[in-house]
Amino acid sequence: MHDSLEEAIKVVLVHIRTQAALWEKILPYSAWASATGSLVNAVATKLITDVFDLSDIGVDEAERTATILSRVESLDDLFIPKPDPAHSSPSKNKNKNSTNGTDPDSDPVVPLTSQFADKWMKMKFLSEVLQSNLKDVKFLWFESDLSLYFTVEEVVDLVHLSFEKNAAVRQAVREIRENPRPREE
Repeated sequence: MHDSLEEAIKVVLVHIRTQAALWEKILPYSAWASATGSLVNAVATKLITDVFDLSDIGVDEAERTATILSRVESLDDLFIPKPDPAHSSPSKNKNKNSTNGTDPDSDPVVPLTSQFADKWMKMKFLSEVLQSNLKDVKFLWFESDLSLYFTVEEVVDLVHLSFEKNAAVRQAVREIRENPRPREE
C-alpha cells in the first residue's frame, strides 16, 4: 500500500505541474493561479481529510504521512512570484549572489500558494503536527499560527490520534480547550 500511495502522489504532482505548464501558455496569471490553485487545494483537502479519517497514527505512519505532505509542499515553487523584467535594472543584477541568484539585501521570496489554495497552510501545519512531540504541538497552538488553521476539536482529535492517552496528553488537551483562540488575545 505504501508504494502505491507514493506512486499516486508522484502521478498527481506530475499532473498538476503538466496542467500548470499548459495553462500558463494560454491563461492570464490570475486565471492560471486560480485554476492551478484549485488543483493544489483539491489535493491538500483530500490529504487532510484522509488523515482525520484514520483511527490511529503511530510514529511510523505519522512520519510517512509527513513525508507525503512534504512532497506535495514542493508545489509551492509553482507560486513563487516571477520578477518583473520591466522593473529590473542592470545595476541590481550585478549585486546578485552568484550561489543562489538572489539579492542578499532583498526580502526572501514568499510563495503565493496559500492565496490560491485555501487549505494549503492547514496542510503545512498538519505536516508540522505529525512531526511534533506534545510540547511542540502546544507551542504550535499557543505561540505559532496553528489555531488560525485548525479548530480546537481538530487539534484535540490530532492529539488523540497521535499520542497515547496519559496524564500529559489529558493536560495538554485541557490547556488547548481552555484557550481556544490564543492568537486573538
